[in-house]
Amino acid sequence: MVLPFTYIVLEKTSQELLHFEHKNDKSLDEEGNTRVDMLLRRWKILNLVRSGMFVASAIIGFYSTLG
Repeated sequence: MVLPFTYIVLEKTSQELLHFEHKNDKSLDEEGNTRVDMLLRRWKILNLVRSGMFVASAIIGFYSTLG
């Protein structure tokens, strides 16, 4: 479940961030900096969700081992 989430949901944001990485910092205008900040916030939230999937699967695995 984590791998499809990564490729389907997280990949678009990652590619947009990589696009800005190749630009020079001085060439980014105020709109570009705002877009990068927004993309970083979205990436952090999506990565937190992805990490939560690992935690949930560990809890389910632990519960099924004991149950």
